This record gives sequence, structure tokens and C-alpha cells, in this order.
Amino acid sequence: MDFLGIKGQYKNKNYSLIPITKFHDNDVRIDKFTGKLLTENDVLINDRRILAGVYVRADKELAHLTTKFNDEFNEEEILIEAATIIESLLKKYLYDILGKTLPEIDE
Repeated sequence: MDFLGIKGQYKNKNYSLIPITKFHDNDVRIDKFTGKLLTENDVLINDRRILAGVYVRADKELAHLTTKFNDEFNEEEILIEAATIIESLLKKYLYDILGKTLPEIDE
């Protein structure tokens, strides 16, 4: 999601997407290819909470020790759904714009 320019946050008991405002000079992001970073408005309303929850889980709960653990975003169905959402965002906001075909996933 960092590549797209958005990240998840957990605030006031809600998961939401917010723009990333700090980047490293050598980060490669979607705007290098399309001229635009994504915003939460580029993500379907029903998909925002899933992406935000999985992002927070990966960024905080899995990246280092923490006293909080959220099982909701550790379920196989949710992780597959989040990956599918990311794939659709990459297709729509990168591959389609560049006139390219999204590569098939190796099985």
C-alpha cells in the first residue's frame, strides 16, 4: 500500500485509510509511473476498512512486539480479500493507465 501512497490507521476505535506523507528519497511509488498517488477516495468504501485493518496489523502487530493483537485481520479470508483489493487497485490505477495487462499469478 505504501507504493500506492496510502496506509491504514486505527484511531478512535475505527480503521481508516490515510495518505502517506513521509517518503524516503529512494522509494518507488505509483506516482513515478502515473503522476498520482492514491487517496482513500480511490478505494471502494466497503474495502477501506479491510485494507486499513490489514495494514495496521502488518505494520504494528507483526512488525514488532506489541501488547495488542487483532484476530479479525488475521483470518485467511480477510488476507485474501485484502490482496485481491490491492490487485484490483494496481490494475485500475497502474496497469490500465499504462495500457498494460496485469500479469497472471504463478501457481
